[in-house]
Amino acid sequence: MEHNRITLIASLDTKLPETLYAKHEIDSCGGQGLIIDISTKTLVDAGAAVGPADILARYGMTWEEFDPLDKAQSIETMSKALTAVMPALYGEGLFDAVISIGGGQNARMAAAAMKSLPFGVPKIVASSLACGKRTMEQYVGDKDIMVVHTVADISGLNYTVKTVIHNVCHAALGMLQHQKQVVPDSRKKIAATMLGITSKGVEGALRLLPDDIYEKTCFHANGVGGTLHGKADWGRRF
Repeated sequence: MEHNRITLIASLDTKLPETLYAKHEIDSCGGQGLIIDISTKTLVDAGAAVGPADILARYGMTWEEFDPLDKAQSIETMSKALTAVMPALYGEGLFDAVISIGGGQNARMAAAAMKSLPFGVPKIVASSLACGKRTMEQYVGDKDIMVVHTVADISGLNYTVKTVIHNVCHAALGMLQHQKQVVPDSRKKIAATMLGITSKGVEGALRLLPDDIYEKTCFHANGVGGTLHGKADWGRRF
């Protein structure tokens, strides 16, 4: 594969063995595994392509300024910094796909940053909190982020964790191997929001618009429809 660079967003100060295992999985199958370290406690020298001090520097902050922050402040600051610099890292060609494997803190920080990437870039969040009655909004928003439940907590390498890491890494490799760039055509874009009880009416109205002039996209009102409806720039949000 020509485009096979997969970055792992991880906190190496808490998830070092699991992250290195994931990188090995990627590298052993023809990919190039890279690490973006978002540690908030200590600096870890483990060969990350981008470290926390690098992220903060691009954000206009030093580690010395960051280090005294309490836990909540450090997580919020690192999350904002990563979100701000992620598009530039992608634009510089650092990676083609992105994965996060961790618990709640790592998943929320990584997912926030993934939302800053273009639609179509493979993005996978694997988290032990992707279960129960928790809303997926915190991870997905209105972006094309794949969420995988790790079943077990990411706290040591065992059969369950190794299996999930293997599947997630190979899913990203598969998406890159079979990636297809769909180029938007010149038709005018029409967005419609609908619920189950309004589906037939909306679909009937859209059929009145000629297909050769309009490209029509429906959003469910229980999903991102309420967020995107009425926004003239919805097509560029992806």
